Amino acid sequence: MASWTVMTPSGEAAREDAVFIRDGFNWWAALLGPFWALVNRMWIVAILLGVAGILASLMPPVFAAVANIGLLLVAGIFGADLKIWSLGRRGFAEAMQLQAASLEEAELRFFASGEAPASAPATAPMPAIATGALTATDPLGLFGKGW
Repeated sequence: MASWTVMTPSGEAAREDAVFIRDGFNWWAALLGPFWALVNRMWIVAILLGVAGILASLMPPVFAAVANIGLLLVAGIFGADLKIWSLGRRGFAEAMQLQAASLEEAELRFFASGEAPASAPATAPMPAIATGALTATDPLGLFGKGW
């Protein structure tokens, strides 16, 4: 069985627009690198892989081949993580992780679970300066109040 991560966008139609990402080695990322990232709308990843490939090709031929193979192996190993990161930057949140043999089984398990997707926290934590923790006697906020 494979492990799947389910990412859902925030909003009303979150469950219908869920994206299922199979954890593990991604052969398409390993074989195609930046082109795989472009197809998956992962612009930052595509640029970074392309620039790293160009920089690797500027090395002497033996080192360039080793560096490019290493780069593509890293893309294959971390392909699922890179996709999760890219979706997170677009407003998706991790809703569930599940075990399933195929994509169809993962979809059936997710939609049959009936669980509401995980929502983002309502407010971000406030920095110490906004909460008034910093005072004239403790300008760095390191020692707490009363020191």
